[in-house]
Amino acid sequence: MYARQTWISGGLGSVTCKFVNFSGGLSIAASIITLVFISLDRYFAILHPFVDVPVIRNTKLVTSVIWISSSLYFSLYLVLFDSVPATDGSRWDCRMVWNYLSSDRSKQYEVARAYFMTTFVVLYLIPLAIIAGLYILIGRRLWSREIPGVTTAHQKRQNESSKRKVLRMLIIVVVTFALCWLPTHIMHLLGYFFTDTYKALLAFGHVETSFYFLSHANSAINPCFYIFLNERFNREFKNILRCCFCRPRKEDINSVQSVYQKSSATEGTMLVHQHRTST
Repeated sequence: MYARQTWISGGLGSVTCKFVNFSGGLSIAASIITLVFISLDRYFAILHPFVDVPVIRNTKLVTSVIWISSSLYFSLYLVLFDSVPATDGSRWDCRMVWNYLSSDRSKQYEVARAYFMTTFVVLYLIPLAIIAGLYILIGRRLWSREIPGVTTAHQKRQNESSKRKVLRMLIIVVVTFALCWLPTHIMHLLGYFFTDTYKALLAFGHVETSFYFLSHANSAINPCFYIFLNERFNREFKNILRCCFCRPRKEDINSVQSVYQKSSATEGTMLVHQHRTST
């Protein structure tokens, strides 16, 4: 049915062309808006843990807002995308048909430029600014937080190490979002603002496809960061692998400490008993 822009003809081709492109845009917007809500949730959880924010805490409401807003924004795809004959008439293409909005060629370019520039601002610049700004505030709060009471040098080192790991994860999430989505938006803008440059890039083979793959991969990369940058998960994951290969399970660090403390107490009792016996 689909190979690059080549499509099937007829009513089925028109319906599937609209649905595939609309669903793809819908998932893109939903994933980006979800990242924004995640950053908001973390912001209130860390900086304002006792503030009641019903909108952020209401999962059903947030989910509804994400999908409804995403659907409304990309509803234009249901109008613009269609299966139409190619220029040479040898095949059918699934592409945007701006003639549905205006018959004037210059007006079509103005509308297309405005739409993709708005998409760049709404689905890239604004989310990136919100996510980066909130994570900066979270990072500042975590870095300035001190352990209450008297602390040892070892506890201070552990605290500093934990802070660095959290800050590293926040930076990686923001940078990954920026790098994954920027190429796709650049391709959109080049296609309608710098057409010659856009056509020159297409001559390099699968550049456009690679950029779109990179942007969609961001949704799959983020969970990996959250998981593998977590020390406890890494430890348990290694234990599972050891079990699969019939190796003894590595004990948890806290468990080792508790065993050591219990052993020390027993040894201390035995020493006191021996001292009383000898006296």
